[in-house]
Amino acid sequence: MRVRQCLPTGLLGSIVYLDLVGRSEVEAQREIVLALKQRLKPEIRPEFPVEFDQAMKVREKKPRVPYPGA
Repeated sequence: MRVRQCLPTGLLGSIVYLDLVGRSEVEAQREIVLALKQRLKPEIRPEFPVEFDQAMKVREKKPRVPYPGA
């Protein structure tokens, strides 16, 4: 559920959420009950998380840039 204006990014960007921004308490309750009666799914399947070992191999291949002043 989204209760404050924001723009979800990353993994959160693919999640279908119930938008309650600007709704009164009564309207929000009605929307929540209606949403629970139906199943919300994203239109695009989210990417499956990469295994830790694979992620580390990708990270090791990237050149390391030292911090300024290091």
